[in-house]
Amino acid sequence: MAILRRAREMRYDILTKYIPLIQTGPFGKWIIDRENDGTPEHPIQMPYVDYSETVNHFIDDVYTLEKRKKRWVCFIIKIS
Repeated sequence: MAILRRAREMRYDILTKYIPLIQTGPFGKWIIDRENDGTPEHPIQMPYVDYSETVNHFIDDVYTLEKRKKRWVCFIIKIS
């Protein structure tokens, strides 16, 4: 049972390491096109967020966790 409990705890370690990092920021910077006037020759680019490196790593780890989720479910079923 201790192995099962630790396996359940470990599966979120990949994300919980970001808690202190996210509390201190910064998360990114809005990029707003202030140079173009919106004419066909100079269309205005849609605003977007240029995320910080920490946020980009967090996003990658969310996808990694999702990919591992199926493997964790199979592992937990096997040892239960």
